[in-house]
Amino acid sequence: CFKENGQDEIEIGDADSESFTTLLNLLHKKRTSLNKENLMDVLHLAHRFDIKRVIAKCKHSLLSKKKEYLLCEQLIAADRYGLKTVQKKSLRRLEESDDIRTRVVELRESKYWSEYSHQMKSRIFEALR
Repeated sequence: CFKENGQDEIEIGDADSESFTTLLNLLHKKRTSLNKENLMDVLHLAHRFDIKRVIAKCKHSLLSKKKEYLLCEQLIAADRYGLKTVQKKSLRRLEESDDIRTRVVELRESKYWSEYSHQMKSRIFEALR
């Protein structure tokens, strides 16, 4: 028996109601959209609760709307949640950029730089070669 059994409300903790509602709508195939404002929170919840269908929708959004998301956002999502396809395509996007050195500097100056794993940082620098 769960301790939440019989409770009227169950506190989720690190989730705001809008992100959780979006997660539920995606889970139940209701029409809702992922966007720059909610994707990271929804992806966090989907990963936390291991909801593969929603994780797949988040991956699809990151890859199909790549102009909407900054490269640093794609890379941090890939790094945090082990999204190998997103990582591979985002690193390819970095390698194919016209001014790769400027892009790497932008990544280093982004708010996410301190959160990237050492492995991700190495891959970013390898793109310079």
